[in-house]
Formats: sequence, C-alpha cells, structure tokens
Amino acid sequence: VGHNAINQTVNELGILQPAKVLESMNTVIKKILHQDKGSDIRDGMDMALCTYDKSNGMLEFAGANNPVYIISSGELSIIKGSKLTVGSLEEGKVEPPVNHVIQLKKGDCFYIFSDGYVDQFGGEGNKKFKSSKFQELLISINNQSMPEQEKSIIKAFKDWKGNNEQVDDILIIGVRV
Repeated sequence: VGHNAINQTVNELGILQPAKVLESMNTVIKKILHQDKGSDIRDGMDMALCTYDKSNGMLEFAGANNPVYIISSGELSIIKGSKLTVGSLEEGKVEPPVNHVIQLKKGDCFYIFSDGYVDQFGGEGNKKFKSSKFQELLISINNQSMPEQEKSIIKAFKDWKGNNEQVDDILIIGVRV
C-alpha cells in the first residue's frame, strides 16, 4: 500500500517536497483502504522522507513520527518529524507535516530509519535497544566509512539481539555528504 502510494505521489503526480509527499500519500492510502468512505480500517505508517540536492548541500526532510539524525563535526542533531501517522490522518484534526530544510556540508552524515532497530529486545535484562543507545552507536562509528558503519551497525544489532527473535522489520539509510 505504501509503495503504491509513494509511486503515485512522486511518479504520477510529480510531488517531490517531502511534507507534500506525506500529505498526498495520506490521501492515497485513505482511498485505497476506503477510509474516506467510513471504513473501520485505521492502519497507517510512520516514516521519514528526505530529498538531497548535491548542487547546494540542501537536505529537505519531513517525518511522520520519525526523525532524521544528522551528524556534523561529531555532533548529533535530531530533527523530529511531525506527530502524525500517514494513512490515518484526519484532515483538519491533525497539524499537517512540516518540511525542514537543512544546510549540510561535506563530511556530514544523515540517517533515516524504521523503529525496528531501537525496539529490538536483547542485551542484559532483555530490554529494548532504545534511541539513546542507537544515537551513541552512530556517533561512535561516525568516522568510519559507510560500508564499515554498516558492518558495525549489523554487529551491534546481532550482539544485542542474541538468541531473541527479531521483533520488527529494520531499515536504516545513512548518507555521507
């Protein structure tokens, strides 16, 4: 459903600004799930969307309950997404998504991700990995190449998870400018 909604929004409607993409996807998903006709289905999705313009170093971001993490000169900045879920937004009852424009410089990294990594149970006490631990991990590996960061992130996850079942899907996208 999400794949179809983003394809229709970007490829057919030509909408590229992240906040506008989220708004359009919300409308498309509501139609697909017949929520616009009183359906009881209230499924939705949290997500982060970015566009990056290499020519000027501008990152545009909008999130639905998901942030973007930016590491610049070893410092982590968190740009929070709007408090909304795509596919269950009721027009007029929730603030529309906000588009953030961030100037990046050479060497900066930005990360968008699903919640599967931070929600994984494991470690001592069989607790969730948590966002704070994920942030610390990203800062600690920031000087590594992106392929090395990938290996470090996978190793940290496997070490944390141990013999536990994986609780959710995991997607992490990291980009070095």
